[in-house]
Amino acid sequence: MRNIIIIILIMFIVGSSFGSYTVSDSGVVFTYTDQSADNVFIAGSFNNWKSDDIRMEQIADGIFQIVIPLDPGEYQYKFVVDGNWKADPDNPDKVDDGYGGTNSIATVPVSKPEGKIQSYSEEAISEEGKAVFTYYNPDADKVYLTGDFTDWNPRGIPMEKQSNGNWIVRINLPAGEYEYKFVVDGNWTADPMNPTIRGDFGNSVIRINDDGTAEYPGGTQILSNSTASARVLFGGMITTHFLTFIDRDLPGGYYGDNRWKLYRPLAKMDINMNIHITEGVSGFGSFNVNTFDAEQIYEAHLHIDSVGVTMSSSHFQIQAFYNRQIFSLDDYLHLMGPY
Repeated sequence: MRNIIIIILIMFIVGSSFGSYTVSDSGVVFTYTDQSADNVFIAGSFNNWKSDDIRMEQIADGIFQIVIPLDPGEYQYKFVVDGNWKADPDNPDKVDDGYGGTNSIATVPVSKPEGKIQSYSEEAISEEGKAVFTYYNPDADKVYLTGDFTDWNPRGIPMEKQSNGNWIVRINLPAGEYEYKFVVDGNWTADPMNPTIRGDFGNSVIRINDDGTAEYPGGTQILSNSTASARVLFGGMITTHFLTFIDRDLPGGYYGDNRWKLYRPLAKMDINMNIHITEGVSGFGSFNVNTFDAEQIYEAHLHIDSVGVTMSSSHFQIQAFYNRQIFSLDDYLHLMGPY
């Protein structure tokens, strides 16, 4: 009898701040146990991470529970306990939340029981839709598009990687305004090409027109839907030199006043750019803007270092360069130089 009491006591202590989830006929049952908690909410990708939207019911002393109908898929979630965000301590399936912590993952199997509620229509999605989403990251392994049209499922819509490092997906959505993000190798990121951001989580915003095409709410046509979906990436460096000299007497009759004077600043800005114009067409270039050879302080001269353009398809490939090294021999002693 004593051993039984000890086992029950240990189980009570271990479970006093633990939670869990199970899948039932009615939906996903989330449970959180904490004797010291007063108010417990649950937030996740299924409700756009709203912290005070879904309150869990206290079914017993220190035991909170909620049943949420969800479709098959993976969902990230956390408990909000008296205002503090906590991952499910009894769920080992976790993923980095992008803020130094972790989100718990609940998985609803495909063979779901009857009675689940579909939160978005799969009929709205097709591989050849008119709304085009693109994301540039040649180093990524997996990229998903997610948003309120996928109930913020972290694996909502897989994007297809192109040979030039772009990830693309075409979907059909009813006319209206939507918030969305990209999930890049498990990390959530807003669309870097979209200037319109909304909400505490920094979601990108897109508007779907009546014809199914997408545009930014500010009115600018989304680049991915135009014939030339230009993407320009810049990099470079700025160097500045300040020269001083003492105004001394010089031969030829010039008499200085022996004061230190500041010569005009010499500034140089080197810029590299990589341009994605459209599928199969890209360009690059490097140039600098400097005042080294200027006669006045307000002058700055532009110098082109090199430019190039490449066009390719399944039938041909064209590459054109100006002042750009194309081929060089392995000349370790530097006797011949580049060709």
